Amino acid sequence: MDAPFVSIIVPTLNRPDFLRQTLSCIQQQTYRAFEVIVVDQSTPARPTQCADIPDFRYFHLPKQNLPAARNLGISNTRGSIVLFLDDDVSFGPLLAAAHVRAHAANPGAGAVTGRIRLNPPHFYPPQKTYALLDPKSGKYSANCDLDAAGFVTCMSGCNMSLKKKALDAVGPFDANYRGNALYEEIDFSLRLTRKGFHIWFEPAASLTHFRADNGGCRASAGTAYLRAKFRNTGYFFSKNLSLLPGPAFFIALKNEIEFYTREKEGGHRLGEALLHFFSACRGLARGALKRLSGL
Repeated sequence: MDAPFVSIIVPTLNRPDFLRQTLSCIQQQTYRAFEVIVVDQSTPARPTQCADIPDFRYFHLPKQNLPAARNLGISNTRGSIVLFLDDDVSFGPLLAAAHVRAHAANPGAGAVTGRIRLNPPHFYPPQKTYALLDPKSGKYSANCDLDAAGFVTCMSGCNMSLKKKALDAVGPFDANYRGNALYEEIDFSLRLTRKGFHIWFEPAASLTHFRADNGGCRASAGTAYLRAKFRNTGYFFSKNLSLLPGPAFFIALKNEIEFYTREKEGGHRLGEALLHFFSACRGLARGALKRLSGL
């Protein structure tokens, strides 16, 4: 059987140094049947070349939107497996091979998501399950640094691969997730499983995620970042879980807003908290319209 051709898509935004490191890791892969597609959202554009990768293409997206960058990459792929990597990750020479092996061993899996170690270290929630999504509050938590392989319910966008036939069946990533793009891959995971595909967690497909403070999804800092976070939370909830959020959603929202707007003196920035609450309500309304339009 011929080795499947892998399309590696790397969305990037204002991180040229991190991107060079990621491309260097790709160049060292032992699995060689691949192409690399870099989708740059930087302004101005920062054209990237990589002479060490024979099949390399660069595209510029004149707006900053991670799901749209993924979709542009997908529309230009030639592979039967599409591997998504963030631009601020580092990994050994066996990453692509581990993804390909996991797909071959699990033909019913539409997607494979890999192990993620964080640098600087960050404590994942103390849970033995890769991902937990509370359908009443919309709160999502993940532990991506586990030892045991197995089927899971969600993917992590910085280290995930999908069979092209699964991407074609589900359709594009939802570009309504803006700013930090929180929930965009969780949204896609739900749509994927509702189409009958499974998601496999493969710890051998391991990388380190540096979670750079700027660039990438974190280009919107401070209040703008949080406004997008709460808007996306509301949008995801009403689009995928419930048109009418109950008390659990608003309690979780209140706790999150209080956490992010807490001042050192122990008080809360009321104006900022109201902005975040308004952003969440806007997301709820947009998600409800999206859901109703699909009925």
